[in-house]
Amino acid sequence: MNFRQLQTSLSRLKGWRETLFVLLLAQRAFPNFALFVEAVGEGNGHELHEIITRCWELLAADDRTREQTDVLVMRLEELAIDPNRYDVYGVYPAIHCYQLVEQVLYSWLNPDNRRALNASRSSLQTVTEFVEYTADANIDENDLVALFDHHPLVKQEQDFQIECFRQVKMKRFPSAKFIKKMRKFAENKGVSNIGICLD
Repeated sequence: MNFRQLQTSLSRLKGWRETLFVLLLAQRAFPNFALFVEAVGEGNGHELHEIITRCWELLAADDRTREQTDVLVMRLEELAIDPNRYDVYGVYPAIHCYQLVEQVLYSWLNPDNRRALNASRSSLQTVTEFVEYTADANIDENDLVALFDHHPLVKQEQDFQIECFRQVKMKRFPSAKFIKKMRKFAENKGVSNIGICLD
């Protein structure tokens, strides 16, 4: 499967598979949020980490309730970031991470809306924007496209998403063992999709 084929397939992903796919992207993006809020003196990301952890727990539970999800939505809203308050690039990867977690919760509140494809695009956008931000300021559009096509972070992001999709499609049921394995895979030893490391 190539990335274009993945994009086509994601529009048909639903239920726990869709939620898990988006949660995997959110987990991998978490260092982007944590390091940003620490850098601007707004904490260390602990609260968002707890929300993500709770999402993993609820995904594995058979008795998840609307009330539990509503509580997490309210907790998440308290962590919302206003990009107009910060004149630094790092705010955007942090917001993308926040939005991915938000989509995990909304996938439970409104399961009829498809979210995996937009989540995929958002996660890849985080990477391509980072590549553009760190590129030569005078790079032209054609060279930038070529850079995207060959940049290792872009390739890693695409490969990660393809593997996530492959894994979730293979399983008939999300066992606790499978969810634990996928969480560890997404944690990626603390390295985010743009190469930011928590250690």
